Amino acid sequence: MKPRVSVIGSGNAGLTAAYHFSLQGAEVCLYGAPGFDQPLTDIENNNGMIEAVASYQDTSMAYAGEQKIHTLCREIEQAVDFSDLLVLPVPHLPRSHSLPRCFPIFTRGKPYC
Repeated sequence: MKPRVSVIGSGNAGLTAAYHFSLQGAEVCLYGAPGFDQPLTDIENNNGMIEAVASYQDTSMAYAGEQKIHTLCREIEQAVDFSDLLVLPVPHLPRSHSLPRCFPIFTRGKPYC
């Protein structure tokens, strides 16, 4: 059985985490908070695929490619219910919006980091 990981936040850190967890074989749910969810729309428009660039400023990237994201969501409860593990790689501004909504849900006993 594949591990199920929910990544809370669809900014640069969240996109990177979702890509790498998917690359390692996990089923990934990527959550984007309302107002911070444009990357989810971009992934939806790319058939659910998230892409890591092949090169940047003439430097080859080690983990270039595309990975399928299992679930994209905009409801925090859906992300929490999906997962075996919650990952919250969000910077301060979105965290101040997302985390207060998450705390009551975390009492469900799921590990998070």
